[in-house]
Amino acid sequence: MIVNKFQKIIYDLFGTSLYIGQPIRDQIKWISSRIPPEFLNRELDDLGCGDGRVTQLLGQVFKAKKLRGFDVYPSLVHRACRKGVDACIMDLEAGLPKGELAVMWGVLHHLKDREACIKTIVENYPRVFIREPIKQVPITVFEMGDPIDKEEIDNLVKKYLPGAQVLYYSYCVFIFYSRNGVK
Repeated sequence: MIVNKFQKIIYDLFGTSLYIGQPIRDQIKWISSRIPPEFLNRELDDLGCGDGRVTQLLGQVFKAKKLRGFDVYPSLVHRACRKGVDACIMDLEAGLPKGELAVMWGVLHHLKDREACIKTIVENYPRVFIREPIKQVPITVFEMGDPIDKEEIDNLVKKYLPGAQVLYYSYCVFIFYSRNGVK
């Protein structure tokens, strides 16, 4: 996990609240009508849950039976727990939990070894949903970390997420992957 001092200060002071503006709400609304049925009513693990605000919204749109969150920043995990999310501290590059559905909302671009993380997620979860900002789009300046360019996203999907449904909206890519293929 890339730990940026500026990023840590922002997270400690504000959580991820600076990001839950209208663009994020619009993305969640847009994706809510596009979620494949086999992704609904599952136990959802938000890998990189931040302060839990997006986790709660994702739990609603995915109609999660159970909701867990994992994040490397203790201050964010504490905030998520205060919001009622069953969250714990975890460095996603040091190990991952196992479950029914993994969700990564804007997390891959914070990782040093994206490939290893995706490979492990696919081993640990039969269903994966990923939302990532695309580097070339100017608005990604509002995303912390190092946004991924479209070519790298395409290569990661081709190599580790075969048969995934890939959608583009606003400045982001949305990926639904299932071991059995997305219906």
